[in-house]
Parts: sequence; structure tokens; C-alpha cells
Amino acid sequence: MALEAIRPRTVAAYIEQLGAGMAKPSVKQHLAAIRQLFDYLVTGDVLPSNPAGAVRGPIIGYNHLGMCFQKRLRQGLDVNPA
Repeated sequence: MALEAIRPRTVAAYIEQLGAGMAKPSVKQHLAAIRQLFDYLVTGDVLPSNPAGAVRGPIIGYNHLGMCFQKRLRQGLDVNPA
């Protein structure tokens, strides 16, 4: 497939296909890499626009890492130094 033939629908279909076998954060990371690649190609005047710019990644729910950080912070605050 030629670069000029890639459209947002093409990128969206690829991302949807990735989502069938990968975790959502991994899919979002792939989409970010694809966007950066196309941004580079636009900057270098290889393509007129970024076809991945309009594609939305999967929605990731509550920030699990933030929740773990808050739990550890609460545990640390509950400890009284002697």
C-alpha cells in the first residue's frame, strides 16, 4: 500500500485489529508511535496530512497506577517514625 493511500479509516482498522489481541495501553502506545511517524512524514513534506491524527485510541478506565500510588502514600502517612 502506498503512503498516500493510507487514510484515517485504514489506521483505525489497524488499531481495532491490534485491540483484539493486545492490552489497551499497548494499543494506545502503538497508535502514539504511528502518529509520530506520520507527523515526521508530514514535517518532511512526504505527506500532506497525518492520517492517524483523527484516530482515537481505546479508552482506558481508572488510572490503576494512580490508585496504587495513592494506596502507598496513605500507608506511608500512617506510619509514625519512632
